[in-house]
Amino acid sequence: MKKLFKITIKLMLSMALSPFLFAFVSTGYSSPVNAASDAECGIWMCLPTGFGDGCSDSKRAFKRRIRHFKPALPRFESCLSKMGGSNSANANSNADKFESKSGYGAQIGVYKECVKTREIGGNSNHPRTSCVQWKTHPETIIKDTTCRISNRDGKRSRTPKHCTKTLRYTEVYRNGQRFGNTHYY
Repeated sequence: MKKLFKITIKLMLSMALSPFLFAFVSTGYSSPVNAASDAECGIWMCLPTGFGDGCSDSKRAFKRRIRHFKPALPRFESCLSKMGGSNSANANSNADKFESKSGYGAQIGVYKECVKTREIGGNSNHPRTSCVQWKTHPETIIKDTTCRISNRDGKRSRTPKHCTKTLRYTEVYRNGQRFGNTHYY
């Protein structure tokens, strides 16, 4: 009888506490084990400025996150809860909303393009031409595409044309507007 009583009490307690447990879990609670460190939270402010003065800890945390195949930035909500903020969207409608976007980009190196040619001889069937005016294109990055280099029939081709390598990038947005510069790595 005593054993049955203990089991009944445990069952009643678990049923009584389950709504509280559900409410606790569904509010977005994150345990301290998953909470972002101060250095990781600092990435949100340091990354858009290129990790300037005072950002060495955040830069190390950023590199560590990338090296361990984690997202470039921790969840912003985990940084708010660490600072005593609230996870609920209705808590402060005037609060800035921070988001991030990460992706890949194809780096296009500096290259020259002939814009004007002149005939310098040859015959009527096969005229020879020479470039007399060049245009230098600066280095650029095409976001959301990768550099693909292939060898077909002994010819090397690059897509997009003139690409040199693929980079990763991360951007921070505040209230839907890009905040600072795009960080390439």
